[in-house]
Amino acid sequence: MRRGDSGFTLAELLVSITIIGVVMGVMGQAIRMGYSTFSQTDQMLRDSHGKQMLAAYFTRDVQDATTADTTSGTCVPVGETKIVALPGIDISGAAQVVVYSFDGPGQTLYRHACTGAVDDPYIVARSVTSVTLTCLSATYTAGPCNSAPVVRLTVATTSGSFDEDGRRRS
Repeated sequence: MRRGDSGFTLAELLVSITIIGVVMGVMGQAIRMGYSTFSQTDQMLRDSHGKQMLAAYFTRDVQDATTADTTSGTCVPVGETKIVALPGIDISGAAQVVVYSFDGPGQTLYRHACTGAVDDPYIVARSVTSVTLTCLSATYTAGPCNSAPVVRLTVATTSGSFDEDGRRRS
C-alpha cells in the first residue's frame, strides 16, 4: 500500500462488522426483554385495576342489596351472561337493581346500574376468562342466594384469579 492511499484494510473491516453484529444482537435482546416486561406489567396493571374496581363496587352493592337474584334477567344486554342481580335502593332513595354480567367473547365483566328502564353500564374488569358466583351462609358454607348473607364473586383473568366477598346488611 502506498502512503497516499487511504481506507481500511480487510482485517479492520471484518473486526468492525463483528463488533457491530455483537452490539446489535445485545441491543435486540434488550429491546425484546423490555417489550416483554412492558406487556407483563400492563397485564398486571389491568388485573389490579379490575380488583380495585370490583372491591370498590361489589362490596357496597351487596351491602345495599335486599337479596341476591340469580334468575331474573334485568337489564342485561344481548350477548352478556348475567351473573347476579342485586336489587336495592340507590343513594337518592330510588329503587335500583345492580346487575353484574360477563361478556365471554369480549372477556369483560360489567356492572349495570339499572334504575327503571335506564341502564348505566360500567366496565369493572377486562381480560376476564370466567366468573363464578357463590352464595355463602354466615358460616361460609354454600347455600341459596336469596337469603345468603355473603356473596362471593370469583373472577379468573388471563394471569390468575381473585375473590371478592360482599356481606349483606341484616
